[in-house]
Amino acid sequence: MSTELQDLVALQADLYAMLVKTNHAVNRCENPEQLYREACRIVIETGHFRFAWVGVPYLGEVKIVSQAGDDGGYVQEVLRSNLMVALDPDDPRGQGPTGRALSTGVRAVVNDFANAPQTAPWHASAARAGFHASASFPIREHGVVVAALTVYAGSPGFFTPALVDTLGEVTPALSLALDRFSLVITDARAHDNPIIYSSAGFEALTGYSFSEAFGRNCRMLQGPDTDIETARSLGEAIRAGRACTVELLNYRRDGQPFWNRISVAPITDESGVVTHFSGSQTLIEGPSA
Repeated sequence: MSTELQDLVALQADLYAMLVKTNHAVNRCENPEQLYREACRIVIETGHFRFAWVGVPYLGEVKIVSQAGDDGGYVQEVLRSNLMVALDPDDPRGQGPTGRALSTGVRAVVNDFANAPQTAPWHASAARAGFHASASFPIREHGVVVAALTVYAGSPGFFTPALVDTLGEVTPALSLALDRFSLVITDARAHDNPIIYSSAGFEALTGYSFSEAFGRNCRMLQGPDTDIETARSLGEAIRAGRACTVELLNYRRDGQPFWNRISVAPITDESGVVTHFSGSQTLIEGPSA
């Protein structure tokens, strides 16, 4: 067997091991943040890519919510240069693999990152980081594209059709996991920390559509049998800008009670100031012993 063929077989074995580990992660992760973090770690440690990140749409751009690997200073340089991926496909910053995956819902590959016109805004930064190929895969929640997984390789032409097909099997598993989660984002800078985004999973779990939840505090889900002390500890964590996980009895729009595990995490700006909170809810049978 030739060395090239041996390398190909080894890479394919690594990718299938990555799929197995991803499926295990899907079963144990309790919120999207943990899921994205595990996905990036597995892609780097098992798939042996240079760098991986998950981005979500946020105020017209793509915000990195998890990353792993060696980016060679790429992320900070992109942020300093105001070259973060845009959601507008007519914006040059929205024409690279990540922007296209989010706007079209189709995987996107660039095998010559340093010369491809769609990656022009990042040519210099990618060259300094040693990135020569990139692929991005959409992640869905209840059928709607809500994030993208982007990976980088150190050699051009790296992403063969067979490799892309195998990598493409990772994101459906992530999407299946997201369907279990209910996600909200709140604005920590506004009065009473109001909801500014809620996912399809939130409506499926609580009965509140985005238009009904927008501008309201998550306390709207509490009711007569919600534990006051647990709710207070959650509120104290939010006021302190800390991550927190609790199990709480909440109420659906129709008044039906349900137990859920709530995980909140602060989102900070470049200076470390908390600007928003992400919150995920997972339906459970009752409080853990």
